[in-house]
Amino acid sequence: MARKAIFITGGGSGIGRAVARHFAGQGWFVGIADVNSAGIDETAALLPEGASSRHMMDVRDRDQWKAALDEFAKASGGRLDVLFNNAGIGLFGKTIDQHTEADYDRVMGINATGVFLCVDLLRLLTKRFVDVDLLLGHIDSNQFSI
Repeated sequence: MARKAIFITGGGSGIGRAVARHFAGQGWFVGIADVNSAGIDETAALLPEGASSRHMMDVRDRDQWKAALDEFAKASGGRLDVLFNNAGIGLFGKTIDQHTEADYDRVMGINATGVFLCVDLLRLLTKRFVDVDLLLGHIDSNQFSI
């Protein structure tokens, strides 16, 4: 039986890095996805040799999602047990009247569009991977929710 596999967005730092370390420590194969290549490399360096794959991607981009998941499918032997969509940002250090439209667009793009694209691509995942379990709040029969 192939080892279990998890794909983590935002895996280059913080919670994503901690989740990667936890699952790799349990013998899982870990896909580390992030926009920060140095962060991806730093996370991978903390994991056992051969326990991870690296995926540069922006969760706001559907084509990057597809490419990263295709690469992960090859690296994991076609297995995905958990998709941990962790990428997210906040706006700190400014009052609401100091935020720009660009700030808002970036936050909404990562925190909302990124989640939507992830859920939207779940239909494709069930066709590409041998084993898919998803942690997105809960799974209700034929409906996905977050």
